[in-house]
Amino acid sequence: MILASLAESRGSGRSAGSVMRRWWIGAVCLAASASLHAQGSVQQTNPETPTASPAQTGAPNAPLPLSATPPPAAAAPAPGTEPPAANGPAESSSEAAPSPAAQSQEGSLPSGDAGASSSNAPAGARANELSAPAAPVTQAPPASIPVGNAPRQRARRAARPGPSTPSPITDHFALRAIYFLGDVSTHAQFNPATGPAGTPFSAEQILGLSNRTSQAQAELMFRLEQRGRLRLNFLDLRRSGDAKISAPLQYGSQLFNAGSVLQSEVDWRQTDFTYTYSFLRTDRFELGLGAAVHLIQAEATAQVPNTPQRAVYSEAGPFVTIAADGTVRIDRHWSLNARGQYLKLTINNNNGELAIYHADIQYRWRDNFAIGLGYEREHVDVDLLHTNPSGYVQLNINGPELFARLSF
Repeated sequence: MILASLAESRGSGRSAGSVMRRWWIGAVCLAASASLHAQGSVQQTNPETPTASPAQTGAPNAPLPLSATPPPAAAAPAPGTEPPAANGPAESSSEAAPSPAAQSQEGSLPSGDAGASSSNAPAGARANELSAPAAPVTQAPPASIPVGNAPRQRARRAARPGPSTPSPITDHFALRAIYFLGDVSTHAQFNPATGPAGTPFSAEQILGLSNRTSQAQAELMFRLEQRGRLRLNFLDLRRSGDAKISAPLQYGSQLFNAGSVLQSEVDWRQTDFTYTYSFLRTDRFELGLGAAVHLIQAEATAQVPNTPQRAVYSEAGPFVTIAADGTVRIDRHWSLNARGQYLKLTINNNNGELAIYHADIQYRWRDNFAIGLGYEREHVDVDLLHTNPSGYVQLNINGPELFARLSF
């Protein structure tokens, strides 16, 4: 049959190679159309059954099925050519493949036939594009939707720009080196376990302790995230003195007679941990509330030198106060700072009161360095009625301070 077609093509003035190429292109188009039609018919057999996606079936890199719409019509053949059969049966393999004689004649075709062959190439290319599998589609995880107003408020606070001018409001770490010059007054009474009550006395007037103190102190501040502040304060107040008492002094379980020369020492050590949360924080204002834990250790000693007459009274324990802290930035260099801590507590007729107030003004000389002048007052009142030994201690410390502040 192929030889007869070739003979007829020679008789009609056509080239056998050109005819074979047109048959080859028609066969490719016929195969592509049949494949697309078969895939479309598979999906149309059960249109109500949903097709599982690769993400649901778990098959990795599985191509998505083509649409069930019918395939587009094949391109029309060039004028003067024979159109390929649309749905006819496929020819045998001997008819689909060109013979060696046709290949030898195909190699000797003139350049005009090559141009005719290239004009029919896009039809095959479109068929190949339609039969190519689609790229796998990856489904993105669903975005989380915030529930309630709290996530939205946190997002708005995070997006809100914070203060930018260097000041105590923007510092994340600060170290204050303080020189404190203050007045001290101490009143106490130490009762023995049995017998008469102790003698109330003033440590500065009776025991000869100094009522002035000048000492170096330190303060650390850490900012936790944007609104939390943790402050650490240290106080170590140690005083000693000698005095000749003019009246008997019942000092706990020890009685000192009139005319005795007493050597006495009173130590007060205190460490404060204060945390505040700033519910108001802008570029010029900051105000926070929180709580503080105070670790206090007190010791009072009185003795007559070179005698066994000696008495020691000591106590240690924590105390908690309510704290408030605020800052006002006046301008680029000046800021005003104030804070207070207070609590009065009564447990089993044992009373405790602690109040600390502080205020200062700072001059921001550099972005990370400031100097300032402040004033601080501390009042302590401990009254132990049902302890052994019992008694009370009142301590007042107040005075000005000069400091340098290094911050980041």
